[in-house]
Amino acid sequence: NLITERSRSKRLYTFIHYEHSTHPRRFIIAFFVIIALSLSIAWLIAGLVRLRQTASYLESCAEGKAQCISQANLICSSTLFICLCPEQTFWDTNFRKCLTVRNINATCSINQQCDTSKGLICQQNSICQYSSNTYYSGTNCTTFLLFGDSCLTTSTPLCNTELGLICDPGTQICICPVSTYWSNARCESVSTYSSYCDRNTSCNTQVGLFCRLPGSYPACDCPLQSKLYTCDCNQGQAWVTGTGINSTSSCMNQGTSYNNCTSNSQCSQTLNLVCINGICDCNVPLWFWSQTSNKCLPCES
Repeated sequence: NLITERSRSKRLYTFIHYEHSTHPRRFIIAFFVIIALSLSIAWLIAGLVRLRQTASYLESCAEGKAQCISQANLICSSTLFICLCPEQTFWDTNFRKCLTVRNINATCSINQQCDTSKGLICQQNSICQYSSNTYYSGTNCTTFLLFGDSCLTTSTPLCNTELGLICDPGTQICICPVSTYWSNARCESVSTYSSYCDRNTSCNTQVGLFCRLPGSYPACDCPLQSKLYTCDCNQGQAWVTGTGINSTSSCMNQGTSYNNCTSNSQCSQTLNLVCINGICDCNVPLWFWSQTSNKCLPCES
């Protein structure tokens, strides 16, 4: 019995000694686990707070509330308090960041992708090009000069050649070339004899034509009967069609008595002359040449 009691006492002592020796170790381990969990939770909370405080394109970035995403090259507008792209950049919806604007002839899908500071826009062919009425001068888009603007033949800006304009070296003014006129929109080819017109400049004034409008000079019937809103010759003239290779059709003064002719219209209507056998003469025997009146008069019945 004594041996049994000693054995029990020894086991109890061993257990108690073990418990006392392992208790500090467990406490230390538990302490560090708690510290680690606390730091993890704090880091997670801080990350969520930072995530909530970042703003993307066009989102609010009011002071103290959110910051624009720097990785997207965004900046906070000091006046609008929203995230915007810096100058010379645009917001790319695919990459979700601000990218540098594109130069002339670069591909595009919207105007903002092109360098609008140079006047470039995204044309229908998906290429950055200059807009209408402008041209690319090497650094930016320059507006063309229009009809009547002052110009220089040796320097820019240029007259709008797309509208047919040229710079007159004498007057240094943008004008339409010969045989064209300014229609308030572009240079148009002038009209010829008996063609429609709405102003004198729309007729070929170089060959004597004018536009017969209400209140114009008396009709000339040369050779066609004069009509309003058509290009016509002045009274006392006739439209003569050129027949040679280098000949020009034009309004010419009607012939007087005994001048050569090929049609009645080439003879003076004010003198009552007609073309008879290739000569301007009175229509005898119904008319005679009056020396007093200096024109053909009807014979008395």
